[in-house]
This record gives sequence, C-alpha cells and structure tokens, in this order.
Amino acid sequence: MITIRIPANLRPLTNGNEVIEVEGQSVRDALVSLESAFPALRDRLRAPDGQIRRTLLVFVNDDDIRNCEGEEMTLRAGDEISIVPALAGG
Repeated sequence: MITIRIPANLRPLTNGNEVIEVEGQSVRDALVSLESAFPALRDRLRAPDGQIRRTLLVFVNDDDIRNCEGEEMTLRAGDEISIVPALAGG
C-alpha cells in the first residue's frame, strides 16, 4: 500500500482523513486512485489541463516529484506521498 498525506485544507474533501492508503505503481496511479475514492479532490489537485496544480507540491518520501520523474515516478509498497500547498509571498 501507498500512504498519501492530505493537507488540512483538503481534508474536508476526504471526510476529515489526514492519511489515505491507496494502491499504485506510480504517483499518477496513486493519485488517480485517490481521486476515484474522493472525486471532489480532482478539481483541487489538477489544473484544467490535467496537470498537478502549480499551487501544490508533491513529494514521495523526501523527494519532490518535479526533480524526479514527475507523476511517472515509480512507487514501492510503504512509500509515502505528501501533498503540500506551495507557499508564495513577497
């Protein structure tokens, strides 16, 4: 199983769950599984073009997927995906 950590602002869309377990061989598979279980998340996770919103960072364990293979990054049982709202300011 893959564990996905849900940020506080998205937990109302996961019935308050902070951690969701899903199956998947890649980040894309895991996120699709998450979106299937909680369809309201899709619009909050994905831009209209289907890409992960730029306002979100996604990590597998400690690795930012943008610095790896992106959503094609291979997962192993026990991996943890963290969805983190990006901070902006000036």
